[in-house]
Amino acid sequence: MGALGGDQKAAWPFLSEILWRLGSRLTGRTFTPPFWLDLLLRSLKYAILAFFLWQLLFAMPLPGLQAFLSSPYHMMADVRMLQFFLAPGPILLGFLLVFLILALFVQNPWCRYLCPYGALLGLVSLTSLARITRDPTLCVRCNACSSRCPAWLPVMIKTTVRSPECFACYRCVQGCPAPGALEMKLLHRVRLPAMIFGLVLLVLFLSVDLYGRSQGRWHNAVSDADISVLIRESRR
Repeated sequence: MGALGGDQKAAWPFLSEILWRLGSRLTGRTFTPPFWLDLLLRSLKYAILAFFLWQLLFAMPLPGLQAFLSSPYHMMADVRMLQFFLAPGPILLGFLLVFLILALFVQNPWCRYLCPYGALLGLVSLTSLARITRDPTLCVRCNACSSRCPAWLPVMIKTTVRSPECFACYRCVQGCPAPGALEMKLLHRVRLPAMIFGLVLLVLFLSVDLYGRSQGRWHNAVSDADISVLIRESRR
């Protein structure tokens, strides 16, 4: 069931990107909210993240959290969540429909405005040793980098991109017409081509995944037989 949630987190950005590209081709443009509205909407995902962190770290004491995780109620809640996605009700379907339509006109609305997981990754990325850097002496100030940024960051006026909204997609670097003007660098010194950066991230991901599997941390404590029983009980 944990894998189900992980698959959905991975699938939604991919689907959102496809819909945005489709909408851009159909309409010939992408709707960009005013700066004040975009800033207000972007703050929502950080507010949602703060709410969840408050609930996990402060609202529920550690003994209470441990008791909840080992209780039958937690197992039933997990099954309910599985049913929520396997047999979606009208509220979930309506929510998905609204966002699917919105994704045709606004680039990545879920990731940009509501995803708390994306907000968490963005805040963690602020500690990254690798960043997009701009050399003002080589920059021709054509604004190609800023116009290609899916996060709508003003890359052209920055020497170093420090923002939780930057997810290192390399679009600004690949679209720069001035060689060496815009690059991803490690510690502001070592140039990181897109292929090398991608391989580093892949190795890190696989290392964490293999470590978790070797320690048995990716396995659900609830057996398949218990899940079947809980599903039958929940339908009564």
